[in-house]
Amino acid sequence: RGKSLMIGIEIGAPASPGSKVAWRFLDRVEKGLSCQMLVMPLFARHRIITQVAGHRLPVIKLLPPYVISDDDLAWIRDAFDSVLSDCHQVKSSVWPLVRDLTAGAVRDRARTG
Repeated sequence: RGKSLMIGIEIGAPASPGSKVAWRFLDRVEKGLSCQMLVMPLFARHRIITQVAGHRLPVIKLLPPYVISDDDLAWIRDAFDSVLSDCHQVKSSVWPLVRDLTAGAVRDRARTG
């Protein structure tokens, strides 16, 4: 989806069975939590600022600059490919993040009832 240069990337269940189970678990804990699993490494490892589009929405929002080069677009695409590929690895660096995000979501839910 997009409007002008604002781009929304809707995150759905992955195709691989193992990743699909993890995605469903995260979605059950907190809808849209899987987006955080992508947003945080995109910034930490690739210095790309993205944002979850809204609470409980499985959409990542990109606001690229008005003037952007083909090299920048390739860099963003490659960063997304890298982070998504890492999410499919069972022993990837993303899974401790999943654990922490899940624990935080469960704590928040317990506090708010």
